[in-house]
Amino acid sequence: MVSTSAQPIVCPRCRTACDEPGKFCRHCGADMLSPAFAQTGQVEAIADRRLTDSNQAWLGKIVDGRYRVIEVIGRGGMGVVYRVEHLRMGKIAAMKVLHRDLASDPDVVQRFEREAAAISRLHHPHTVQVFDFGNAQGNLYLIMELVRGLDMGRVVTRDGPIPWARAAPLLAQICGALQEAHELGIVHRDLKPENVLITRTTGGRDYAKVLDFGLAKLDQRGVPDTTDK
Repeated sequence: MVSTSAQPIVCPRCRTACDEPGKFCRHCGADMLSPAFAQTGQVEAIADRRLTDSNQAWLGKIVDGRYRVIEVIGRGGMGVVYRVEHLRMGKIAAMKVLHRDLASDPDVVQRFEREAAAISRLHHPHTVQVFDFGNAQGNLYLIMELVRGLDMGRVVTRDGPIPWARAAPLLAQICGALQEAHELGIVHRDLKPENVLITRTTGGRDYAKVLDFGLAKLDQRGVPDTTDK
């Protein structure tokens, strides 16, 4: 008997691979059975297999002579996130590698460098810290603080609407991160549940971390930079 297994289905909204069938994406809550998905699902599944092979090829690589790639920890519409280790410091961090097609446009590369330099100035405790960035053989990457937790989109999908008593402190934390950014002339442009990570303090309290300032629209011409001129 030849055993067969279903190919993972890729959400057309957030590009998360879903191994188990279901009506809604486990990551962003998109309706996986909508007519729009029915038209794109097969193409996305093929693309996902190709992306998976490419992602695995990074494992064990040394990036720019400083970072060793350990494992894949996430994937989204902008790129793939890996757990990496700084070779000399032994520090563990997250490396977001943007999709290679973005690096083929010189304008996007210049914009990425400006955006990355801007967001590396953010040091609020509720902002995911960016430590380094670069272009490794045509692959744009960011080195960020590694945060253990779920994004708010997954929390809502898993638990349902967040009660006000729990949401209010999270909202205050998110606003604090945005306030620091605005004071530095930096705007997020893509604040959504998927760009807010929820981790826990040692006392068991929710702790929000905002990420991806200014990166979502790198490939859209005519959109102003993250920094206000």
